[in-house]
Amino acid sequence: MRQPIVDIVETLVSRLTFEEDILDATDNMDGTWSVRVCSIHHLRPCSVFSISGNDYEVQTVGPGEQVTFASTNAITTGELLTIPAPKYYHGTILDTLGQLSYEDSKEAMTPMVYLVEHITEQVDKDPETSIGRTADVRLFFLDQSEFEEWDNDERYQYSVEPMYRLLQDFEGVIDNEGGIREDLTGDISVTYHSKFGEVISVGNKNLTFPHETSGVEARLTLNIDKKGLCSNISIDC
Repeated sequence: MRQPIVDIVETLVSRLTFEEDILDATDNMDGTWSVRVCSIHHLRPCSVFSISGNDYEVQTVGPGEQVTFASTNAITTGELLTIPAPKYYHGTILDTLGQLSYEDSKEAMTPMVYLVEHITEQVDKDPETSIGRTADVRLFFLDQSEFEEWDNDERYQYSVEPMYRLLQDFEGVIDNEGGIREDLTGDISVTYHSKFGEVISVGNKNLTFPHETSGVEARLTLNIDKKGLCSNISIDC
């Protein structure tokens, strides 16, 4: 049975959890530690990550893939820094706005990947082709933001750029899955939103996103192999 596109995207988003070896660890002697990893991915100030089962909150990110955070625990080189997967939402804009309005804070719903519905899917019945179906999808990669307290450069630094990195990691997940791939004949269309959802037009209504977020929007075509998914991520058998 073919699994819905919303479930396939959810599986891909669940892959956006990362473990990075700590290459260097420095005790700053002020209650904070700075660690260097190969990639900070979408970490930014206020992001939550874990080391050896203990949760920490990012204070600053610096050059050279460095993260600084408060810790009473000694951090050692070779430990694993774990970044959890973002939240996942899908639905029409109106329905999703209603769902997010129940979240108490930006922190509870971000970072997020939001798949906009409706979705158009084309099923290929030609036995000579390897692609079973294609789907044009519209995805938002969003994190918490401050519209009044931050200027535009700060919104880019703290939200838009980390979410652009998350989009690139999402592309990497697609490339690694084997059974799903982007449209090889087309480009990904990326739109930057430094103030996402100040006013969203739906028909003749203007709606306001319930919490201040910034990030990027991506429009792309997913090609789903007829057989590849069965052996790779077992969601289309």
